[in-house]
Amino acid sequence: MDFQHQRILDYLVGYWQEQFNLIPALTVAESLEISETEVLKLLGDMAQEGLVEIYQPRVGLADPGVLDRSVPQTLRSTYVLPSQSILKARFDKAKQDFGAYKNLLYQGINQDELFRFRPAILDLYRQNPDIEVNPDLIVTRRARLIKEGVHPVYVRYRWATGISGDRYIIVNLWDLAELSQEEQALWTHHEIRELRETGA
Repeated sequence: MDFQHQRILDYLVGYWQEQFNLIPALTVAESLEISETEVLKLLGDMAQEGLVEIYQPRVGLADPGVLDRSVPQTLRSTYVLPSQSILKARFDKAKQDFGAYKNLLYQGINQDELFRFRPAILDLYRQNPDIEVNPDLIVTRRARLIKEGVHPVYVRYRWATGISGDRYIIVNLWDLAELSQEEQALWTHHEIRELRETGA
């Protein structure tokens, strides 16, 4: 990999590790002071090598705002992110632990990925007088705890019913990753992992 490709890849990985989201190609060009034509060519080369994934918003009446993998046409309508294999390799090399779910973000898992949990996790939160469990939100009663330096909890969830009739709750990765490492560990004990593996 030549200098420019490496420079772009390092920038993309750094951006992902801060934002955990798609990166506008325009931001890459402006930040690294590379022309539009060159950035598009470099990103195209990198996509062919499996180093990055390129997306363009496809806007239409039937599918407004849907992201579509395609050959980049212009810098202003092109988004990019490092490939999962690159992100996982960088994460493994760094040997850092941010908690079970935040680790997944660092490895390139989409922040909107859904995870399923046994409802007993809600009972644990209900036992804490400083935490309020609403029909679709777990929230810390912030005033006193923030003064004590405790990270506030905000976890959005929704109910679902499995084929067997069992009820469980669904939470997106972003909310789980925002929890402390200790709380992430607590949630892992209640995760229904077989549903994650089957994608149910």
